[in-house]
Amino acid sequence: MKADVTTADDMRRREEMKELLITAFEGKSVLYEIYEKRNWLDRLFTVPVLSMEPEILYSVSQVAEICEVPDHQIRNKRKEFLEYLEPVIMGDTHKYNYIGVFKLKMIDGLTGQGADYTIPQLKSLIYDGIKSSHSKQASNNVNGDTMREMISHMQQELYAAMEKRFLQIEGNLKQLALPATEADIRIEEMIEEKLKLMAEQSANETQHKINQINDLQHALSEVSNTIMDPGSSIEFKEKTMGQRFPLLKDSYPEQLHIIQLYERNLEDYIRNLKQEHRTAEVNQIKLKSLELCEDVLLSPMNSEERKEKFEKLQQFADQYPELNFEIRHFLATAKNTTKKRKKFLGLF
Repeated sequence: MKADVTTADDMRRREEMKELLITAFEGKSVLYEIYEKRNWLDRLFTVPVLSMEPEILYSVSQVAEICEVPDHQIRNKRKEFLEYLEPVIMGDTHKYNYIGVFKLKMIDGLTGQGADYTIPQLKSLIYDGIKSSHSKQASNNVNGDTMREMISHMQQELYAAMEKRFLQIEGNLKQLALPATEADIRIEEMIEEKLKLMAEQSANETQHKINQINDLQHALSEVSNTIMDPGSSIEFKEKTMGQRFPLLKDSYPEQLHIIQLYERNLEDYIRNLKQEHRTAEVNQIKLKSLELCEDVLLSPMNSEERKEKFEKLQQFADQYPELNFEIRHFLATAKNTTKKRKKFLGLF
């Protein structure tokens, strides 16, 4: 039996996948945090996991193979976590990108016979931890309705606190309403004036907090619209995130949880957008590579012209060394004769 040979290209691709997974989960996933605190990350970053392709969707059987467990084990567990896994639904088939596969890998490692968590316990842990920060529309937009509900609730709490304070003041005034001498009446008036002043101060403080919440809502909406503007580049979006959110956290420390909620959702939006761009870029490179190959192999030309085409094809392969394997694999499967495959692969 021939032993598997790990090439430098394999190692590079695995490191890239590891970086993608760390970026997606470190500091953002309660499950990843469990593995990290227990020094179990090596259980997650296995060779099959690191050999995943970012642009490929995997079936349940393929997920089971990557997780190195039986098919039924994945099928049973993924039913309990569909909202968390966010599969791509194609008819009756569910498929998963590398993020979904990694989530299933973490879930499988923490549940089952002899594991630390039951499935209900893990569901509670996941959904209690992410129900606010990962609630989103299918288009990856920040759930504005949820944000507005949270802010409205906070405003209602402030109004309720203000009303309660006024009732306390009113009660104190009524207690003072007793038969009294002229001196007592004067004292009562002074106390009443003091209580009114306290009520005004309380109302001003409450209104100030409400104004702060309204200002924050406007600022967050503005940042979200800027980040999600389809006309801006990813670099601009990331720069805006890095500039605006630290300022918002400094300006509104009491509303830190709302700011972080927006921040995490927008980070997910940018990460998904970058993945879409990368997938489109890879497909364009592969298509151009195929066109060059067909031009070299199929177009009639003399030896000088063919030599020139070969040189251009070699330059193209050298221009994208990180996709060398993908180009070769794509073209090898696209050619329908062994002779044509050998001619093209001989270029690399």
